[in-house]
Amino acid sequence: MKRLLILTLLLTSTACFAKNGYYNSYNNGNTYSSYGSSVRGNNYNTGSSWNTNYNSSGSSGRDSNGNYWNYNKSAGNYYNYGTGEMRHRGKKY
Repeated sequence: MKRLLILTLLLTSTACFAKNGYYNSYNNGNTYSSYGSSVRGNNYNTGSSWNTNYNSSGSSGRDSNGNYWNYNKSAGNYYNYGTGEMRHRGKKY
C-alpha cells in the first residue's frame, strides 16, 4: 500500500515538490523533504522511511522496506525488484 501511495503521490503531485522544502502531514505522521528531483519521506509513527527520484521519463527509488523500484512513465510500467510486484497503468499483475 505504501508503494502505491508513493507512486500515486509522484504521478499526481509532482508539481508540489518542484520547490525545495519540508512538508509535514500531522494526521498520519508522514514528513517529506524535497531537493530538486528527489523526495525523501519518513513516518514517525512507524519508523519507516523511503526515497524517490523523478524525471520526465519516470521515477525510481526505495520503498519503506528498502526494496528498489522503478516506474517508466511512457510505458506505464511499475516494477518492485524486491517484491516482484508489477503494475501496468495501475493494474496489478
